[in-house]
Order: sequence, then structure tokens, then C-alpha cells
Amino acid sequence: MLSPFRPAVAAATALLLGLLPLGHAPAAAHSPIPADRLAAVDAYVHDRMETTRTPGLSYAVIGPDGPIHIRARGTDGHGEPVTDETPFLWGSVAKPIAASAVMTLVEDGRLRLDDPVVDHLPDFRFGGDGHASRVTVSHLLQQTAGLPESATFEVADCFDADCPGAVERVAELDDVHPLGPPGTTYAYSSANYLVVAAVVESVTGRPFADHLRNSVLRPTGMDGAIADRASARERNLPPGHQLLWAYRPRSPTAWTTTAPPTATRAVT
Repeated sequence: MLSPFRPAVAAATALLLGLLPLGHAPAAAHSPIPADRLAAVDAYVHDRMETTRTPGLSYAVIGPDGPIHIRARGTDGHGEPVTDETPFLWGSVAKPIAASAVMTLVEDGRLRLDDPVVDHLPDFRFGGDGHASRVTVSHLLQQTAGLPESATFEVADCFDADCPGAVERVAELDDVHPLGPPGTTYAYSSANYLVVAAVVESVTGRPFADHLRNSVLRPTGMDGAIADRASARERNLPPGHQLLWAYRPRSPTAWTTTAPPTATRAVT
């Protein structure tokens, strides 16, 4: 039986790369919503798409029995038309699912929320030994470990093909100055979830993506989700878009600079 931390229906870390396409959902059910109201939804989405210059999107209206209205517009990062089968990058909306993967370990008694991170990552030195020794798994999940937002760009956003794993990148936090003692200051930073991934890998002895698939994605029927770079390459995952000059969306593949983008999240 599924517990509250192992939801039968997924809601939505920075380490997740792809989203289950809408086309993998059950066939659209008969709509109990009048056609004119669905048309109003389509008109609103179209208007917002034009206003925000969103290159491409797909969306669905979900009823008790599944999708009842599915639409797709625009183009993806490869310039191909978006369909209800197009996977989109998750970005930070994947954090609740990463947290669910952590909670499966808590439920199994393999990890505690009040465990000091150093119990699982002895080389964790963020803020010095005194600070690091007081950071718990709960602090990471709640974004109160003292990690500043800037730490995201130092360790979490890495897009090179040979990007080091989570455990290796955690060492780059050693010289980051904490915002305050653990548990006292909230600051949204994906670096927290990079450390979470490293803790999970230490506890399970497996790549974070493997644990994520086995503990959350497969049990919830999300077999089409992409959770690692190898799968992204095999599926030819389209790159996301960024807002650049004058808030114009651009695909990273269209950049003329050799510098890697600071984010590759789909504009949706």
C-alpha cells in the first residue's frame, strides 16, 4: 500500500532532465466541461504564449478519470513542432519528486531527516567543520542549510558532457560562506538538492537517478520520465529555452558563445 510519501499520482532536483509526455497519459476522457469553456482556456493560453513569447508548450485539462483536453503549440528546442509526446525539461518543479525519493529511504529506516549530512558525507565541509556538522537532511530539503542562491551557479548548474557527479561537486561548497546557522535562514538554492542527491547516493550505493526511478517514477507509472543524461541522449531530449536580451527566448543550441548556459529549463 502506498503511503503519503509514495503518492499514487505524482505531483511534479535540478537533476531531473525530462518530463513524462502528455501523450503517455490515458486517452482523453469524455469532457464534462462545456466546449466554450475549453475554448476559453485555449484562448487564454494562446494569449499568454504570445505575450510571453513562449516558443512552445503543451498542456492538458485533467479530470477525475484522466486527461479530457490536450493541446500543443509552437516549437521545441530543436525547432520541431511541439506535440503531446514532446518531453519538456522539469527544472525546479522536480524538487518535490526528489524529496519523495528521500522520504522512501526515511520510511524504510535507511535515513532520518535529522541525520547530520556528515554522517553520510564525511567530507562535507560547507561553512567549515562547525557549520557543516550541524546541517541535517531536513535543512537541505527545507532550504535552510545556509546555502546562498549563488551556490546554485557554483555547483548545481552543470551542463558539460563530463560534468562531475553530485558527490564530487559537493566539495566545491567548502569555501561558500553560510547565510546563517543551519535552520535559521531560508534561501532557495538548488545546491541544497545537489547535496541531497549526494546523500542518497551514499545511502543507497547507487546513482541518484537509479534510486529515483525505482522508488518514485516506476511505482507511479512514470516510465517515460528522463532522469539521467544517457537517457536524455537516447531520447534526443530537446534543449530548453532561456530568456536572453529583451526577454527573448533562445535555445542554447542557437548561441554563438562557447560558454555553457546557466540554465536549460523549458519556457512553458
